[in-house]
Amino acid sequence: MKCFAEEKAAWKTKEQERIQATIDSVAGDLDIERKLRRQAESLNKKLGKELAETKASLSKVIKEFESERRVREVMEEACEALAKNIGEDKAEVEELKRESAKVREEVEKEREMLQLANVSREERVQMKLSEAKF
Repeated sequence: MKCFAEEKAAWKTKEQERIQATIDSVAGDLDIERKLRRQAESLNKKLGKELAETKASLSKVIKEFESERRVREVMEEACEALAKNIGEDKAEVEELKRESAKVREEVEKEREMLQLANVSREERVQMKLSEAKF
């Protein structure tokens, strides 16, 4: 019976060692899982921050893009208005050139007529002078 008790005690000791080894293994696995979870949480937090920064940067870039687009549209409208005004001004300049040429022509005709009148008057004066001498 003593032998049986010793075997039983040895068996219990082996069983307890096996159970302790299993517990130690599970505890080791649990520690590894905790470390992995902490790393995952840390990485998740870091990625969350990066995502928030990226969203903020994207929002800023979109606002800048929209602002630049509005500025470009205003500039295009101003350029179109200036081009239209230039076209209108060109037409007005052409009309003024035509009027100026017409006025110059009329002035030239009047000058010629005045010259003819002066020549005629001078001839009459000369004729009267020559008649007065005779």
